[in-house]
Amino acid sequence: MTLYFRVLFFFFCFIQISFAQESFYKINLIDSINKKPISDATLSINQNRYYATNSAGSILINNEQLKPGDTLIFSHIGYTSKIFVFSKPSSLPTILELVTDNNQLLEVNIVAKKNIKLLNIGNTHTAYFTGYMTDFNSKYALFVPWDTSYAGVFKTIQLKISDRGKGQRMPLKINIFTKSISGIPGTALINDDIIVSNPEGKVNLVVDIRKYNLQVPTTGFFIIAETLSEGYYEKGFVKSQFGVLRNKLPALFWTQKKKNSESYSMYQLGFDLKKQWIIFFASNFCFSAKVQVNN
Repeated sequence: MTLYFRVLFFFFCFIQISFAQESFYKINLIDSINKKPISDATLSINQNRYYATNSAGSILINNEQLKPGDTLIFSHIGYTSKIFVFSKPSSLPTILELVTDNNQLLEVNIVAKKNIKLLNIGNTHTAYFTGYMTDFNSKYALFVPWDTSYAGVFKTIQLKISDRGKGQRMPLKINIFTKSISGIPGTALINDDIIVSNPEGKVNLVVDIRKYNLQVPTTGFFIIAETLSEGYYEKGFVKSQFGVLRNKLPALFWTQKKKNSESYSMYQLGFDLKKQWIIFFASNFCFSAKVQVNN
């Protein structure tokens, strides 16, 4: 065997061994009733790595990404989350059924004893400016101050998403936070990782959070939209209004802040090692919440 063929032989052996060593766990998520695949569901590993199911309801996970003791949370809006602690490959199901969350689907009928109404609170302006372009792994927040008329339960969160960054259909992580003593976001009120996509490219992105039965905090609250890591987004660049090249990401509509308003917006950039919150003095993100109030 010549030296050339020996080298070629060992090269192909190396490639075969490499592929043999690389394996994946495939998990299919389906609806427990109709057995249809659940797309855009989220798998959270230790709440710092995220995967989303494709249109067939499947997730592929490299075996090197899982270690014994890892906590896996499978979730989707409208379903009860399922939690697994990984120990070995056989501990993971190949097919996982998610159960519809009855608390979200069933509305309680209250007979004439209370007058129920829904309030939209936050920045509900209908006239807004060109979208604010975001960065990877960054957080964008709107503080909504308390008012006695807001005493009730959260129903939905609404965000106005712009396609200024050519990422209107791309995912965001959503949550509600308390206000800390220093006036910045404090504690997350939702323990689940709510990652939402916008496949239809709607300006108004509505996230149903009824199942959490969250009371509006009497100290006010922050609505926060968080961008994910680079791997979640389409590669490519767009020019900002200042001619600077920016990554393709969801952009956020914003408005001029009302005079004497106690509401304010802040952001925390992913590349800032100090994780400082920076306040906008003259503008607010178009975030709002729908609240059910009983009078």
